[in-house]
Amino acid sequence: MNSVTSMGDYAFSECSNLKSLTLSKVRIIGKYAFEKCSSIESIAIPNGVLSIEPYTFSGCSSLTSIEIPNSVQEIGECAFCGCSKFTSMEIPSSVETIGASAFLGCSSLMSIAIPNGVTSIENSTFYKCSSLTSVEIPDGVTSIGYDAFYECSSLASIEIPSSVTDIQYNSHPFYGCTGLTSIIVDKNNMVYDSRDNCNAIIETSTNTLIYGCNNTTIPSGVTSIGDGAFMNCTGLTSIEIPNGVTTIGDDAFKGCSSLTSITIPNSIKSIGSYAFSDPFPSSYPRYYILCYAGTPPEIYNSSFFMSAPLYVPCNALDAYKTDNTWKWFDDKECIEAKHVDEPLDDVVITPSNTKVVVAWPVVDNAESYVIEIKTGGKTFCVVTFNNKGQLLSIEYSSASERMAEARDASAAYGYQYSIGSLTPETQYSYTITALDASERTLSLKSGSFTTTREPVSVDEQSAEPEFKDKVYVQDKNIMVEGLSSDDFSIYNTAGKQVSNPVPTSGVYVVKVGDEAVKVMVK
Repeated sequence: MNSVTSMGDYAFSECSNLKSLTLSKVRIIGKYAFEKCSSIESIAIPNGVLSIEPYTFSGCSSLTSIEIPNSVQEIGECAFCGCSKFTSMEIPSSVETIGASAFLGCSSLMSIAIPNGVTSIENSTFYKCSSLTSVEIPDGVTSIGYDAFYECSSLASIEIPSSVTDIQYNSHPFYGCTGLTSIIVDKNNMVYDSRDNCNAIIETSTNTLIYGCNNTTIPSGVTSIGDGAFMNCTGLTSIEIPNGVTTIGDDAFKGCSSLTSITIPNSIKSIGSYAFSDPFPSSYPRYYILCYAGTPPEIYNSSFFMSAPLYVPCNALDAYKTDNTWKWFDDKECIEAKHVDEPLDDVVITPSNTKVVVAWPVVDNAESYVIEIKTGGKTFCVVTFNNKGQLLSIEYSSASERMAEARDASAAYGYQYSIGSLTPETQYSYTITALDASERTLSLKSGSFTTTREPVSVDEQSAEPEFKDKVYVQDKNIMVEGLSSDDFSIYNTAGKQVSNPVPTSGVYVVKVGDEAVKVMVK
């Protein structure tokens, strides 16, 4: 082969016993040239070769090492399909094009850096690269095709640069990335964002959340959950959808088999098919549904598992019972506030950064209780309960989320309810009015409170924390050398404090005093 300069299509296709080859003077390698050469373990492509043609090394299942020279400008479609043994590849900076399915089924590939000259991640490029834990997408890539990272189940984090303007989200580029816990969109991206450290990709112009993960917190301002946005997020255990969201797309939470609770706001108008169900579930989820919509949203018979307990405002219960679709739920009840089982003489307000828990005493002869929350002199929300603590209605003028914390029909000294989506470090006022059957005021309690500071964000880090080199991970326990667990705090990328062992793989923030540093847990 020392004098050969060109190798035709299918030259050594299916030569399953071929173990080595010298290509010192070759400048052209044809399509399918080494397809299914299943015994080749390593190969060096000579300098001067400009293109690795489509399917050149497809099915080389023993290939563990390959050298690509700086002369190569293009890696063709399915060039390395099914090369299941190699764990890494260094792609030279000369490469400007990587074809569709180029690394499909490279199940041992753990990391890869895409060269700066590449402008598109084509369809199925890293399809079923199940060992891939990290990938660097350079600023310059403008599009991510369908199934680009399909079932890259070890991928823990993804960063979308400012240059990306086209993500084929309806074709699920991150489908099956069950280990994904961190999603960050560059703040200078003009098409997509991951506002409020939400760990999701949002299409900015439409306020549509197009892709989320197990650690996503849906932020205020989102109006739509896109088709398949959380599909197969098997680590997602609960979801609270904030007010302002009007539509939930088809398959949005399909296959989220660990869900235990779903909170649907008053603003929802329609919910797509299989949004919270699956036509072929491996097991039936045991979730319950808190639906705050006063008018039953439009749904399909397939939108939910109809065996799930459904809780709705009492004033709307009859409407749900007679609706053509909602009536098929087996168990429909009123949403209730948590009952306070110890003596309660006055209103107790417990604010956090984005929520406030309101507890109020029972008033004799009261038929209803009205809670109004204001900020800046304007009404934030009005929540009305009957004398049993059952939710009657919710009216709001800005995004808010609510959570019924219990459903206990026993007698109570008072009631407790949590109102969310408040703004951190903001002053609010409240009134709680008890009304009799004629809507005359029996009692009126008022006051104010200030929400607390927002938890640490992923970006809130000291330039060089003193303890940076002392952080280590052992069996999903994040440790700081020389410090006890009481001396530092751990937060996920949504800003929520967690404890050891951390629940999933991904990026976490360790904070000691006012200093913070990121750490990756694999």
